[in-house]
Formats: sequence, structure tokens, C-alpha cells
Amino acid sequence: EQLEPDSILIFNDSSLISTGDLLGTPLRFLFGHDVFTLRQAELLDEVAFRNTIEGWLANGRPVYWIGDTDLLATYGLNSGATIQARISAYHLETSYDKQPKELVHPAWLLDITILR
Repeated sequence: EQLEPDSILIFNDSSLISTGDLLGTPLRFLFGHDVFTLRQAELLDEVAFRNTIEGWLANGRPVYWIGDTDLLATYGLNSGATIQARISAYHLETSYDKQPKELVHPAWLLDITILR
């Protein structure tokens, strides 16, 4: 509910499997957000990256940045306020030696920077 409809979420996370991977699918298919995970920031074309984000913003698309914000300043992108979002889920326990029965309730607390 804290994210504007039709928004774009960029997870800045170089992990092989990141929060963007775990949360991206439900955020896309249940809530309609476009989700990207940025794994290798050092390989970005600075001009194309900045132009893409500025184009989304110019077209009225809200853009949210999740992760380290140093790259935003490096590329001259303006950031606004940071909000905190709590995302929780339920799933069955992972088990290889017995039938899973217990529900696991993980929660992620994300600092989300709004790009302007």
C-alpha cells in the first residue's frame, strides 16, 4: 500500500539471489510493479542508465530504489525521501527428511528511496 501504482522498483544488490529475486515476482504479478535487480553496477552505461530512469520519471512512472544509494549520487540522479516498507509472507518450512508442516513467516524491512 505504500508504493504508488504502476511504479518501478530497482533493487541494487549484487548477491546471486537477492531480495529483488525473492520479492520481485509477487510485487510484479500481484501488485503490478515493474521490478529490476541491478547486480553489476560497474558494467552500467552511465548515460543510458540515467536516461532510462529520467525517462520513466518524465512519463509519470514512480521509481523506487532499494539498496545502497551511492550509485545515485555518482550518476547525478536526484533522490527524495526514504520510506520504510515491511513485506511479510508465509510459506511451508523447508524439509528434506519429513513432510513440511510448519508455516514460516519471514518479513523484510526495506529502506526504499524515492527518485525524483
